[in-house]
Amino acid sequence: MKKNILIILFSLTTSFCFGQDFWTKIEVPENINRVHAVASNSQGWDYIATNRGVIFTKDNGETIEQTTLQHVVYHIVINEEDKIFAFYDDRMFFSDDFGDSWTERPLPFPGNLMSCLVKNNTIFCGTDYNIYKSENLGESWSTVWQTETFFFMVATLFEKSDGDLLAGMYRLIVGKEEDKNSRNYDTLPGIYRSDNGGNSWSPWALEGVNIVSIAENSQSFLYAACDNGHDQRGLYKSEDNGNTWSKCISDKYIQTVAVAPNDVLYTLKTYRETEFGPIFHITIRSFDNGTTWQPIYSHENPNYNKLFLSSNEYLYAYSKSENYLYRSSQPVSGATCSVSVTCNPAEGGEVLGAGNYLVGETATLTAKPNSGYEFVNWTSIDGDILSDSISLNLELSGDISVTANFRVISSIEEMYGETFSIYPNPFVDYINIDAGGEFLLSDYSNIVVAIHDISGKELYKGIVKDNVINLSHLSSGVYILSLNYSGNHIHKKIIKR
Repeated sequence: MKKNILIILFSLTTSFCFGQDFWTKIEVPENINRVHAVASNSQGWDYIATNRGVIFTKDNGETIEQTTLQHVVYHIVINEEDKIFAFYDDRMFFSDDFGDSWTERPLPFPGNLMSCLVKNNTIFCGTDYNIYKSENLGESWSTVWQTETFFFMVATLFEKSDGDLLAGMYRLIVGKEEDKNSRNYDTLPGIYRSDNGGNSWSPWALEGVNIVSIAENSQSFLYAACDNGHDQRGLYKSEDNGNTWSKCISDKYIQTVAVAPNDVLYTLKTYRETEFGPIFHITIRSFDNGTTWQPIYSHENPNYNKLFLSSNEYLYAYSKSENYLYRSSQPVSGATCSVSVTCNPAEGGEVLGAGNYLVGETATLTAKPNSGYEFVNWTSIDGDILSDSISLNLELSGDISVTANFRVISSIEEMYGETFSIYPNPFVDYINIDAGGEFLLSDYSNIVVAIHDISGKELYKGIVKDNVINLSHLSSGVYILSLNYSGNHIHKKIIKR
């Protein structure tokens, strides 16, 4: 009599959308413990400001070289002529020979340097309280905007596609109540604009909102990030050149935003699952101008506060207070495609991983049967069987549609009065299989076992011997054990100590 193995349903703690890592970690020299900024030149070289000076890469981070500048640098920008400008609090360095030699200039203004922008050979520096401008490579400076408001800073400087300059302003009200009453908080944060080459600035948009990052897409849609204030925090969007704004992300701390040439938006979402729980960070992206967002799950999920799009159209992520640097595994400027999934029958289950992707990425689809159903296989739009594994990796060259097929199951208890168990769990090296009842020892040799990590990657596949599975080769962690017996499947989460 044919035996049916009881299906034990499981749920993945994290739904991975990518078969490969979206982020690749760039190994910086061991003596560097801070990555502060990244900039690119027209040759495709990327320059990185660190606590040990400026390093650079000619091959998108595969190899790292040191420039002759080894002084701590907080900001770095490169102009259209490939001149490099590197900034510390009280001095500036510039190089017109790709970093082989540097000219040092003092910065004669007080305060902390918060942001920099170079337009041709004109330099703008934003500090706490002021914006300064130099038209002679830093030999002299003029003050083009200032305030006396307490704890005010020019958090970001940005050039729009029409040539106007924008400044994201940030204000904190801190201290005891009596101190707050005695301090000047008159100047409101928001976005300030200059339409005369930076000679004068005035409030322009999002008055009262602390702005830390600004970006623009090819349709001239503007995006502004706010990471402070319960009612204010989130990501704002304007489709009419700043006249009106709406939130496309609400109630989340958004510290940075970047737009790829294909208008795909990228940012980091920071959140807690409970009020006092741990802080989680996950990269999200939008293919529809911020209307909907897709999480990017990767084995590497860096906590960063800055994004930078290189001239080779790779996306860099870094934290100004840490030594790590990440780069997207492929350029983010390519064509986009969609992965659509149909569940058959619709009530049989659900699938994780469908949505929009970049051509060249690998999408991982994971089927989750509903109670009373088991997963059967994946089929193409033409009905061809693609796989009977619960996870399916698709290397994407364009739009694709697949079907996840499920079927109704009956439990072993209902059919044979038998039980099926896998033990011990957690385990050390070996897992035992016990089907009980009429299940013969010889039948175990017909069971195919597969082990996947939680991203769906298959780590092991073999035949069960004497109802024991040797998993001593696995590292400690959480895995999914899949058994196939006479066309029937079981999936169970197992833990190795």
